[in-house]
Amino acid sequence: MKYSRVRRPSLGLLVALLSSQAVGAATSGSTEWGARVRSQRCDATFIKTLGQRAQSDNTDAIETLAFAYDRGCGVKADMRQAAALFTSAVALGDRNDMPRAYASYVTTGMPADSTAIELAERAERNGDCFAPYFLARIANLKVVRDVPEYRRQLKLGAACDDVDAIADLTADVTSQTQAPEAIRRLQAIDTPEATYDIAQINYRLLHDYQAAIPFVSRAMSHGVIASYTLRVLMALQRKDSETIAQHGVDWLTTAAHAVPNWRANDYLGYIYVQGFGVRQQVALGEKYYRPAADQGDDFAMNALGAIEVFGQYGAAVNVADGLRLLKRAVSLGNVVAKQNLAAYRWNLANAQSSDNDANAHNGYSDATDPNSPAYRLLHPDYQTMPAPGSPADPNRGPE
Repeated sequence: MKYSRVRRPSLGLLVALLSSQAVGAATSGSTEWGARVRSQRCDATFIKTLGQRAQSDNTDAIETLAFAYDRGCGVKADMRQAAALFTSAVALGDRNDMPRAYASYVTTGMPADSTAIELAERAERNGDCFAPYFLARIANLKVVRDVPEYRRQLKLGAACDDVDAIADLTADVTSQTQAPEAIRRLQAIDTPEATYDIAQINYRLLHDYQAAIPFVSRAMSHGVIASYTLRVLMALQRKDSETIAQHGVDWLTTAAHAVPNWRANDYLGYIYVQGFGVRQQVALGEKYYRPAADQGDDFAMNALGAIEVFGQYGAAVNVADGLRLLKRAVSLGNVVAKQNLAAYRWNLANAQSSDNDANAHNGYSDATDPNSPAYRLLHPDYQTMPAPGSPADPNRGPE
């Protein structure tokens, strides 16, 4: 997903919105300002001081205010506002690498944007304490997470007293026995990111929906983008179509428009193709699946490929592109895509027609039945098909 160039924001409006708070003693030096943001010490006075100085084109103030919006420090997190401020700082001559990295991150798309990564890595080598957490987020946003790099960058961020890095490092637990202590420490940190991390532990690790709900809701109120997709996932997995109908599209579009977000696009594709809580709009679902597939999401590749190859839901058949997507998904280890590809090949072996999508669709059940001849016919797929009792569902809900 691409975004148009971000216009410079109206800093006068920002200051007007904050004018009800008195200005305290000014803090000097962008290094100290940045430390306040990383330690989540942004009160209303501090934010207003930054806004006033930003109005005077002080690039240090604009840059720091942008980081505050990025982190939700003293203001509701707003990545688009942060990007606009970073772009403004760069336009005014700020040559620091991190503002340019963040602007590229939002306007070009992550994690594929090598420019943003290169800028952040250079900033990190030059001692910029905002760079490690930025790079940790990139490693974590990948469809296939780069866990070693994620943890390495979090440790570097923690060494800079970056409270968000400390929170995520605290939340990086893998066993249920570690969870209570991690939650206790995160509650002591008590920041928007820590709140989201508590929701993650409760839901993904402890499988406690009721315990997760208040924390994910609080994180959403602070603008933590990942909390929107987590809340939708919780609704999808509980088959809660009412919540999706009332809020799902708004939550997901908020997440998808904040930054290029493959997971939000994936979920939007799913609910529109399935008509889950919304009016079924297959073409719109395909539109959302496409950027997720382009960013490397094998779930979206499989769903979109199956729609195109089999003409599911009355969609137009595009065998060439559908096969390309299914093969990419298979190369990434997607078993359901392998079964969809098997169904198409099984049709070819019987119908001898590359465009007979009706027969391909009808042959799907044969190709995914572990007892059918398709398994013996389709090498090397046969050995790696799921065991009996786990039928393929090309449109299973997001995981």
